[in-house]
Amino acid sequence: MNDIWAALVKDSTSTIDQYFDDIMGDLLSNILGKEWRVRQASCAAMADLVQGRPLGKYEKYLSQIWAQTFRVMDDVKSSVRDAAMSLARVLTSILIRSLEAGDSSSKSAELMLKNVLPFLLSPSGLESSATEVQAFALQTLLELIKKASAKTLRGFVPELVERLLGLLSSLEPQAVNYVHLNADKYGMTAQQIDDMRLTSIRSSPMMEAIERCLDLLDGPTMKDVCSSIQRAMKAAVGLPSKVGCSRVVVSLSTRHSFLFRVHADDFLQLVEKLVLDRNETVSSSYATACGYLVRLASDKQILRLLKFSRTLYFDSEGKDL
Repeated sequence: MNDIWAALVKDSTSTIDQYFDDIMGDLLSNILGKEWRVRQASCAAMADLVQGRPLGKYEKYLSQIWAQTFRVMDDVKSSVRDAAMSLARVLTSILIRSLEAGDSSSKSAELMLKNVLPFLLSPSGLESSATEVQAFALQTLLELIKKASAKTLRGFVPELVERLLGLLSSLEPQAVNYVHLNADKYGMTAQQIDDMRLTSIRSSPMMEAIERCLDLLDGPTMKDVCSSIQRAMKAAVGLPSKVGCSRVVVSLSTRHSFLFRVHADDFLQLVEKLVLDRNETVSSSYATACGYLVRLASDKQILRLLKFSRTLYFDSEGKDL
């Protein structure tokens, strides 16, 4: 094929540039074709087509390219999946290079992030039923958060933090829940398993990514992030997400207290409700968060918390609080 191309086309670069839109349109339509050979060849051709070319050349196709790539990554044919994975790596490497280039490529990197992040966080990415796709999406997302500059990533931090907190539970292996429900069969208690889960969450790459996002905050972004975290706390299902939310509150109270102080009262009021969780590990995690929030809260809110705590202690009907 290379010999035929060389015989017919004298100047490959100018010819491809001239017919770029036609070639890209054909590849996007054939990447989901019926023949597996066509799908595989389209992935390889698209990877060659975008490499070395400025973003402006294929900017309008970027969303569609990522969407099609994630669909083919779950193809029934293994060789097609491999070709799609190679294409995804090419697209990711282009984005990583843009992020590492600094201010000179900040606009290009920000534009690519706007197209990439929705797919990484969508059911086609982190929430995909295909293990390979899920693993790639998570690895790519963590790499983007690690490499991106504060200026480029800051606008995406509120959504990222909220989604990552929710995904802490979604991405926990189902076997953990099974063992937790059948702890007696394995000679363990539910509390011992929860303690191990807690240790795992503290050292997880996703929590590191969340901490990295929090380090990028400034005054205007802090307000949006606090709203996102509050939504995540209210919607959290499962121990990992709930504990993750409590750790974020502690981190904001200690490492970002200057920016977070004005929001402490709202969080303290919300945590009062969450500390009543039936799970002892979750309850103690939020109780710890309460202790850190008190350092920043107003006197009025502290007195309200004392009244609430006194009511729990004296009026509880034999409950172990």
